[in-house]
Amino acid sequence: MARNALMASSLSGEEREAVWPGLAAMTGSKLDTVARALRGNVRVIFRLSGLTDADMAVIAAIMRRDTCARELEIEQNPDITDVGVGHLADALRTPGAATALRLLSLANNHGITDVGIGHLADVLRTPGAATALQVLSLGSNPGITDVGIGHLADALRTPGAATALSLNLDNNPGITDVGVHHLADVLRTPDAAGALKRLSLSRNRGITDVGVGDIADALRTPGAASTLDSMSLWGNSGITDVGVGHLADMLRTPGAARTLTHLNVDNCPAITEAGAQALLDGAEEGTCYTLTKLGCNFACFASLLYRPERLGVATIPRLDAIMRRNAAASRALQAARARERVLLAHWAAERARRVRREAVVE
Repeated sequence: MARNALMASSLSGEEREAVWPGLAAMTGSKLDTVARALRGNVRVIFRLSGLTDADMAVIAAIMRRDTCARELEIEQNPDITDVGVGHLADALRTPGAATALRLLSLANNHGITDVGIGHLADVLRTPGAATALQVLSLGSNPGITDVGIGHLADALRTPGAATALSLNLDNNPGITDVGVHHLADVLRTPDAAGALKRLSLSRNRGITDVGVGDIADALRTPGAASTLDSMSLWGNSGITDVGVGHLADMLRTPGAARTLTHLNVDNCPAITEAGAQALLDGAEEGTCYTLTKLGCNFACFASLLYRPERLGVATIPRLDAIMRRNAAASRALQAARARERVLLAHWAAERARRVRREAVVE
């Protein structure tokens, strides 16, 4: 999209575009266009838009007094700093503001640092703030380090904080095993077991086998990560067969990662055929039957194999059998839960009828 352009797309696919010299300088109909976009149930994108902190103050003012869009993407605006993020965070903490906001992306804004992430963490830990938020994307921000991840982790461990959040931290070179340790603490904390639904840590060259081991250990903790269904470590050059071994051990641990459906360690150049086989062994020997999509350098288990010659033809039916077994187990579990709901509803109805009969007799 051209610089200085706003795109507001309705969820049905309709698009409209406006051009402006900067929100803070807007008057009249152009600013009204932005306000209408943010008020409606639409996806609003400010990408390559030349936004500044002053513009963020205007956006925040609109969000504070009007119902916000469901999806707000503010990306690739290098002049936005922690001050602008602070304006946005203040708006999100306002009671009754942004009640419809499901997705917030601040990806690829190089002026954002750990201070700005601290502002967002305050939103996550504030009861009643951004209650509908499901996705927070903070990828490709080189100013974010382990300190910022610590802020987010502390917030997610706070009682009453956001739950079932999809957190994207891809391509942040400042994140290392220390930051991963903070996130692992969230996963292993029983009171925060429902904090994360999806976690993406792809293309972070500071993450090594140590961080992977920390996450694997957290997922083996009884009662941990009760809502985590997807984790991506794609494209991390510091992950080797040792890290994959930690994940394999986690998969074969009874009761571990019981909600995990998607695990991706594809395109990690240091993982060899031995690591891929170890991961396959863990998936085959374990009881993580929810796992139906597993990616590794030499195999994409959702579609069997990209390069079967690297693992051998005999591996194909083995992969197929594991994924089919898990898919069948998942369907059986869903069916059992459905039967349980029917029985509970029947029991509740019977109890209500019995109470009514007893009341009539009295």
